[in-house]
Amino acid sequence: MLRIFVLVFVVCFLFPRHALSKDYVVELFEEHYKEKMMVGGGEMQIYHTWQVKTRYGAKLLVLVGDDHDYRKWLRQSRKYHKLYILKLPEEGHQKFVRERAVLVNVQQLHAVASKKWACTGCRYGPP
Repeated sequence: MLRIFVLVFVVCFLFPRHALSKDYVVELFEEHYKEKMMVGGGEMQIYHTWQVKTRYGAKLLVLVGDDHDYRKWLRQSRKYHKLYILKLPEEGHQKFVRERAVLVNVQQLHAVASKKWACTGCRYGPP
């Protein structure tokens, strides 16, 4: 019986920890966006960063990814939202905590209605 309990404990609580993603509440306070047409190929080079406030201090999120519709929606949503949830995979957690500039796919950011958000301790003072 004890072996079964230990086996269930290990399978349920220890193994999944390595496959879970982490969520972070970030508060946007500055955005930088620049598009540049590449010579010869006709492709757009996009430079898009967000300066955010987190519980780990101020961070620079370098937004990458090819989902231009989501990027456009995200840029429009910043007019109405200041809080976002950043969903990072487990392997990105330590890098997010240590680094000041972090590469983030645009699809990892999700807007939160700031006025309706009921989360004590989510905001960490003014940016």
